[in-house]
Amino acid sequence: MTSPDFVITLTFFRDVLLAVNRVSVYLQTKEIDMIQAMGMMQLLKEELTNIRNSSEYWDTSVAKAFAATVDVNLQEAPEDKDENTRKRKRPRRFEDRPETDTVMSFLYIP
Repeated sequence: MTSPDFVITLTFFRDVLLAVNRVSVYLQTKEIDMIQAMGMMQLLKEELTNIRNSSEYWDTSVAKAFAATVDVNLQEAPEDKDENTRKRKRPRRFEDRPETDTVMSFLYIP
């Protein structure tokens, strides 16, 4: 979950969804101006196109993702088991109890 690819994708979708959310919130208001709505849609289209085609955007996103990955890896707790941690038990099931074990026998009558 802390791979650079995952963080890059997360950063990309955050930026895209923030841009889409601004337009979506405006389109859901009660008093909406259609001309302004069309202008906002055009700006959203241009912003998404710029994100897709901009090498500068991707360079900064990759740099941020690697920095975030390093930060997360440094902040992760060590994997050492605490000696006070108890071992997990498998949940009991109905058929595991001998007192509830039933033998299914079928009587065949010709």
